[in-house]
Amino acid sequence: MGDLQKIDQQTFQKLFSSVVPAADEVLNSFFDQFKAFHDGRTSNLQNFLCSLRPVEYQESYQNGEYSAILDLVRAMSGGAAKESLDQAIDKCAKVVNLRIAIYHLYVRSVGEPQSTQKALNFLERYFNLLMYSQFIKDEIALESTGTLSQRFVAWTKARPELTHLLNNLSLR
Repeated sequence: MGDLQKIDQQTFQKLFSSVVPAADEVLNSFFDQFKAFHDGRTSNLQNFLCSLRPVEYQESYQNGEYSAILDLVRAMSGGAAKESLDQAIDKCAKVVNLRIAIYHLYVRSVGEPQSTQKALNFLERYFNLLMYSQFIKDEIALESTGTLSQRFVAWTKARPELTHLLNNLSLR
């Protein structure tokens, strides 16, 4: 730990600038968090660990744009179901915003491995809600007599590509 105390910001930037694109902004933030944690000005390891996550993905992840979700939207031929679901999630945001909760668990997964599984569970919920939203939109489009033309389970089984995506969820 003695050598770490001797590293200054300029040395730190030179060391990693060739590895990280747009290194100045990322490294300044990282170094500030590390220095505050190392110097004891903050005991919040979470802030330090958050600085390790790619900043450029924060907004897209908070919007639920994980690769599995985007693959699902493509497989369902459009984003209308996601848009409707996201509006419902936003209306419930005072209690919990599922998309933001997934992102926060994703960030925490660096320091807390159990958060990875919890984030995957939340992502699976979001995925299932998105499939159900599409199911309801499909049923409404059929303009039936007020009863469902099929059950959700049957609708899902008729789309094995969606089940395949669900079985291969990941936090990327």
